[in-house]
Amino acid sequence: MKAQGDLSLNLRLASNPLERKEKLAIDLIKTILSSVLYLALTLYMLNMFHIEHVSFITIVFSFVPIASMYLIKRRNVQQMFIFGFLLLFIIFFSTQYRLIVNGFLLTVNQMNDVIGTHTGMIFPRYEVALDESSRTLTANLFWFIALLFVAFLSFLTVYAKKIYVMLLTVSFFALIHLFTGISGTFIHSLLLLFSVLSIVSHSFLYRAEKERLHVSEGSIVYVSIIALVALVLVIFSTALNVMQPIADYQKSAFISALEKTTKDVLDGLRFEKEQTNTFTHGDFTKLNELKLSDLTALEVIMDKPASMYLKGFVGAEYTPKGWLPLEPSVRYYSDGLFYWLNEKHFNVYNQLHHLFALTNESEAAENVANITIHNVNANSKYVYYPYELRTNPHEIEGVDMFADSHLLGESFLGERNYRYAITPRLVPRYPELANHLYALEDEEKVQDYLKHESHYNEFVYEHYTEIPDHIRLFMENLLDINVPDGNGHVNYEMAIHKIRTYLYDKIKYDTNVQTMPEGDDFLIYFLEESKAGFAAHYATAATVMFRHLGIPARYVEGFIITPDDVRNAEPYEKITLTGKNAHAWTEIYIDRIGWIPIEVTPPYLDKMEPIDLTHYPEGNGEQLEDFSTGELADDSEGVQEVFDEEQSNRNDLREEDPFNMMKFLLFLLVSAIVISVIVYVCYVYIKRRELHRLKQSFVEENCRDAVPKMFSYTMKLLHYHGIEQQNGTIASYVPLLKEQFSKDFAERFEQAVKINQKALYSDNTIQRDEYDIVKTFMEQTLTNVMASKNMFQKFKMKYVDFII
Repeated sequence: MKAQGDLSLNLRLASNPLERKEKLAIDLIKTILSSVLYLALTLYMLNMFHIEHVSFITIVFSFVPIASMYLIKRRNVQQMFIFGFLLLFIIFFSTQYRLIVNGFLLTVNQMNDVIGTHTGMIFPRYEVALDESSRTLTANLFWFIALLFVAFLSFLTVYAKKIYVMLLTVSFFALIHLFTGISGTFIHSLLLLFSVLSIVSHSFLYRAEKERLHVSEGSIVYVSIIALVALVLVIFSTALNVMQPIADYQKSAFISALEKTTKDVLDGLRFEKEQTNTFTHGDFTKLNELKLSDLTALEVIMDKPASMYLKGFVGAEYTPKGWLPLEPSVRYYSDGLFYWLNEKHFNVYNQLHHLFALTNESEAAENVANITIHNVNANSKYVYYPYELRTNPHEIEGVDMFADSHLLGESFLGERNYRYAITPRLVPRYPELANHLYALEDEEKVQDYLKHESHYNEFVYEHYTEIPDHIRLFMENLLDINVPDGNGHVNYEMAIHKIRTYLYDKIKYDTNVQTMPEGDDFLIYFLEESKAGFAAHYATAATVMFRHLGIPARYVEGFIITPDDVRNAEPYEKITLTGKNAHAWTEIYIDRIGWIPIEVTPPYLDKMEPIDLTHYPEGNGEQLEDFSTGELADDSEGVQEVFDEEQSNRNDLREEDPFNMMKFLLFLLVSAIVISVIVYVCYVYIKRRELHRLKQSFVEENCRDAVPKMFSYTMKLLHYHGIEQQNGTIASYVPLLKEQFSKDFAERFEQAVKINQKALYSDNTIQRDEYDIVKTFMEQTLTNVMASKNMFQKFKMKYVDFII
């Protein structure tokens, strides 16, 4: 009869010995799995953060000491090895402390660059004055220590069956990817996944209480194959890491689509309450019938009610499937420019007000309006603000600037209440501002403004005139207008008239449109096939057309406060903006002046206060060469000042910056703790249910089945209490139990053993009184074990080790 109790009984019985070759096989499998996990975690981490200078020799040398510590079986030799290694480590660390710290700072700088280019977050950089060879040395010294810890976690996971250590580590990587978009390449992700699955499979195939397979003997072959395949993947991954630069890696369409869907769902949960409109933040794949509801989106209170555009989403890059915000890497690398401009009191968000204050100082001091906005149901990711913003965004509580394009709420759920000051009605008056500026351009303060604007002007032309080559070709055939060669642009008034006329004549305004066919380019489909759409369609077409004509332009979604909305409004009266106030428009950059909204959607042409187009600056490529072409003005001293100040301030960028390193790390730490708590609670629930089912099996009517389970649980209690596992016969436990407990307890143990063997190996029926003897012995063992434990040990037994 098959010995069912062997599956749970953690004893080395003479009748069922563990073969030496099987021991070696198990140790080999554990070592391979630990090695694979170590290399998977290491390569994934180095690849994820683009860590440079770390050699494969360092990776191997960090692994060897930890592997040796686990592979040495003799306890006294193991203790000597650990003591010697710790002594050498202390000596090494104390003598190489400065180099190790420099290696750490180099690593932090590299991680900051990767996080910054993926998210736009700005972190301080640490000055490390080392040549290339010294950088390699310091990086390897630091990573030697860091990878010792990774190796320890890997062996702890496999040898000590602490799978939660591995799962928490992988969850931390997943958390970073969720919030930053940073991940390893596909092959490194596959390797990490495979190593995790291998170890999870291993944990199911082996019991934690013993070194014995608890399924078929052939399972050892299965685990060996898993380990060998994982090892091959490690070698392949390492070779690929050398041959294929990280920058060459492209995510698959499936992975990108999955990430986008996940992000959209999470953003909806975080920022959306009830949908007030069907604008899609530039996503063409979701653009279908326009629905503008009567549901309240924003509540606005002004001391001087005025009409205005409120900007939310700003699209900077056109793709066939939608508008994308400015790349986070652009924000990261341009932060020095915007920091310097802000220090010189040139803030892009306040440009119209700043220009007005320069040319109409007395009127600007009086023309102030205060606005309070309560975001009821609109997307709280964005902080809605007008072109006439007067308050520096740095001074608006709970708000972060994303380069020059839009304001974002700092908190996890966005921002729903904010206030700021504006200078009303500057958009309709901007031609007047331009004329005043040109009249005063010889004054020193205006010269300073123009110098600073020229630096931003270059940034604008670099990033907001780009369109894909196939779209530029399409536009050349579509628009019958001569585009200046080089970096010039078409006259503003002519461009606006041409674009409005084309869209009015060729396109039908229709809110009941269908989603574009999959695989099509949105703009080409709209202008050539459907020829029907609403504000999002018109604004997209106009933005691309302006760019084709050399004029910087962006796509904007937000809300409008129309003259009708404020016509009868009293000061401090609440103005309710519903979904019907949602809108999409294009904005263009007027050289020297700033960003101005341009209306091209037919039903909205007369909804907002009109702009006097007769006062437009001429703006042709020759007359405004320094300012309309995106080239810097002839001011080498000013350019040098930008770079000098950027370098001097880069190491201590804005102490008040909400996205500093400590806050970001704290956020990740708190998130990791929350996730860990949730995972642990689920783990406790599962383990408690398993223990509950085990105890339920003790009361089965079939005593033959119940007795081996009770005896196995009793042996688990004894081993937990400190009774060492014996390699001889079952009788070798008796002297230990007499010494640890009592002679009577040892005799009861012998009785229980005989009844258990009868249940396992005999066909005789187990009587109720025999069942009671084993049950009583189990309960007595539990009582004896519990009596020696304090409150904390009992807590550990229940919620960590799951023994009781």
